[in-house]
Parts: sequence; C-alpha cells; structure tokens
Amino acid sequence: MNLFFRRTLILCFVGFLLLLILLVGFFKHSLLQGKTFIQPAFNTELISDYKPQTGDIFVVHYLGHGMIGIPVAEHWPTHAAFVWVKPNQEAFVIECTKFIAPTLPNILLETRKKKRGVRMVPLIEYINAVDNVLYVRRVIKGNIESDLVEKVVREWAVHMDFETRIADSMTFDLTVAIGFAPVWPKLSAWCTKAAKLDKIKQRKNQAFCSEFVSLLLQKLGAVDDDFKAHYSISPAGLLKTAGQLENISKNSARKIVWGDDGMIIRRL
Repeated sequence: MNLFFRRTLILCFVGFLLLLILLVGFFKHSLLQGKTFIQPAFNTELISDYKPQTGDIFVVHYLGHGMIGIPVAEHWPTHAAFVWVKPNQEAFVIECTKFIAPTLPNILLETRKKKRGVRMVPLIEYINAVDNVLYVRRVIKGNIESDLVEKVVREWAVHMDFETRIADSMTFDLTVAIGFAPVWPKLSAWCTKAAKLDKIKQRKNQAFCSEFVSLLLQKLGAVDDDFKAHYSISPAGLLKTAGQLENISKNSARKIVWGDDGMIIRRL
C-alpha cells in the first residue's frame, strides 16, 4: 500500500468519524430539545372526567406512527384534530387525514365515499381508537358557536383534500417540515421550501392535519386574520409547551384561550 493511498484512507476514516460524532451530537441535542416540549405534557395526570367543548384541540400519537424504544420519538405527536360539540351535546372530532389511519366511522355525509380528506368521527369512538397517547388543549376562555362550525365545515372543509404526498409516502423533508418544527426550526424551514409546502396557490384545497386545524380555527375567528403560514404549524406545536398555538391566536378576533397541556390517554 503506497503512502498516498494510506494517507487518503486515514483522512477518509477521520472524516467519517468526525461526521459520525456530529450526527450523534445532533440527534442527542434533538432528543433533549424534544424532551423539553413533550415531557411536561406527557407527565401530566390523566383527565378522568373530560367534558368536551367546541374548540378543544386533540394532539395524538398512534402506536404505529412512532419509533418504539426511542425516547421522545415514540410519543411525539403526529396528528391533530378539532373537537365540535353540537347544541344537543353530541360531540365529534373533525380531522383532515387518510381515512384508514385508523379506520373510523365518518358521519360527514359529503365525504363518506372518499378515502382521504376531512371526516367527522363520534368523540367516544375517536378516543377509544387511540392506542398510545392523546393530549388535549381545552378551551378555558372564549366561545365558538356550534352553528358556525357546521357552516364552515359544510361550505369549506368538505372540499379539502389531505396532503397528497403524505397520503402516498412521508419523505424526509416532509417529516421534518411538518413533524419536528419545534425541535429543528431552521432545518424545518429549509425542508418546508424543499417540499414546497409554502406554495399555497399550488396546494390549494390541500392540507395536512395540523395545518387544517390552524386553517379551521382561522375561519372560526380563533387565529389571527393575517396569519398565512399554516403549513408551519406542526401537531406538537399545538401543545402549550411548544407555543405555536398561542403565537398565532394572540391577536385573533375571538380571543380564545386554551389551557395547559392535558392528557386523556397514555397507553404504554
């Protein structure tokens, strides 16, 4: 083995080792940063007497969506939905999703024959289908009229499609841009542009779960009128510890206030 080849091999090995150290440090930092958002919410006492109100927000993590055994990641929120209570006290969950994730009864007549988009699920059936973690942000101040929710759902939400690329396959850039914005804000912003989530006109009538919740809240007057970057709202960002919801609703017309992070289900 000649001297030049040996030096090249050593340099490549040293470079690889440094890259490995950087990657380990990066992921360690990411896990610790994620822990600051999730642990306070995850460790709250379970709510045994949950009384739903229109405007409550569910932040969910299904067992099949996570990486079991990896701290934080196995309970990191991957879905978000909106709670609607009718005047007769019937309660439902409204979400934008692929309808087999998981399969649940859809009582929204306009979308029953679809495979993805916006559906409405009876609250109790929705809760019972969660096999891992269900966080909740309860409305503690302000009010959203039930008939307004129905009007917005019938006139707008039923025409929304679940983000096509997520329905087909979650690429790395989509995963980071949507799922981990609170942990990697700069990388998430880069991935958002790479995935073209910020191309609002091209994505007209398409949304992912937490983006849909943000859009819906805005149409209900609970998110600032001038807010445009709904694609930057991640499911985890709706937790109080992450603060995205408070940032986009502080100047809204309705001045809705959500309480601390709560938890309805914690199945290990």
